[in-house]
Amino acid sequence: MENKEIQNVEPKDSWKEIVMTYLANTNTQLSPSELKEFVMLCKAHNLNPIKREIYAVKYGNKFNVITNYYEYLKRADATGLLEYANVEMVDGENGKPVKAIFIGKRKDQSKELRMEFYFNEWNSGQSTWLTKPHFMLNKCAIANGLRRLFPNELANMPYVNEELWYWNKQNEDIVKEHIAIEEKEKKEVPNMELVMGEDK
Repeated sequence: MENKEIQNVEPKDSWKEIVMTYLANTNTQLSPSELKEFVMLCKAHNLNPIKREIYAVKYGNKFNVITNYYEYLKRADATGLLEYANVEMVDGENGKPVKAIFIGKRKDQSKELRMEFYFNEWNSGQSTWLTKPHFMLNKCAIANGLRRLFPNELANMPYVNEELWYWNKQNEDIVKEHIAIEEKEKKEVPNMELVMGEDK
């Protein structure tokens, strides 16, 4: 099958003009550095915020960039190499999801990819996760599975909304771990004046 790769065609208006129009229409206020980052991401991934392909989201002082879930599906399909991508949901006795199993395969690879996503790890406990847990976990599984199947096309794209909480938490945990390691190393470093003696 012919590769249907999405062409990185520059829009008629500049990316900054597109972003500024989007921000005005959505009444979203970004700092100069956030604006620069958002414009760069839109341009780098050819995602148009006016077409709702990408979003800039502000929560107080926190700034996040989110990709529309369907852009992952569109770009995986556009490669012409997606044979199938399915999700099997495993429920507990209470009818709530325990895990989602992503099963996908590329046409140019002999083995299929299987990945498991556990509800208790991905569930934020807020908003739609409370009312539509299967729907939310399914979207997390699809987005992550497609990134693994098509790393060149999808690996660096911003996350979809449903998985953003999980990855933000992972990043926060990594930062805390690094700080703890640095603090531990500081305590273990000997006082060099006591070891070497003061210069006289």
